[in-house]
Amino acid sequence: MNLIKCPNGHYYDFDKFEQCPHCAMISAGISEKEILKGYSESETVVSEGNFYDTLNKRKTVGWITSISGENAGQCINLYEGRNTIGKINYDKDSLKSSSENRQITITYSITKGFILNPNKRNVTIDDDSITKSSPLNDRAIITVDSNKYIFVALCNEDFTW
Repeated sequence: MNLIKCPNGHYYDFDKFEQCPHCAMISAGISEKEILKGYSESETVVSEGNFYDTLNKRKTVGWITSISGENAGQCINLYEGRNTIGKINYDKDSLKSSSENRQITITYSITKGFILNPNKRNVTIDDDSITKSSPLNDRAIITVDSNKYIFVALCNEDFTW
């Protein structure tokens, strides 16, 4: 992957596109709203800074990164409120999810912090099996079935938006 930034601040994979596909669609008369049509609330659209959910204007509060398997090193932004994380699909930095393939839900609120809901999956946090919603601490290792992830919090008792 050869991720570069166009003059308008959009990031794209230069190995797949000779020019920024976002800018190309805009110059072709396709509106920003139309470009984003079809993205679900848990999908990430990479834009300048990427500190907010482009579709819903939610700010980034943390990240979950795969640390095992073929997707090791791939990172997904977590936003304010509920983040439904389904079957991992690292297509252009997006995370696609539906009720049929839901794996876990991570929710963030200023008052409660980060909470992980296993949604009836085989989930551990730092090797402790969980069966109900549980607090999630910075740098926790999350295992979902045979996949491992590390959770990194941006927002905490020292910083929040």
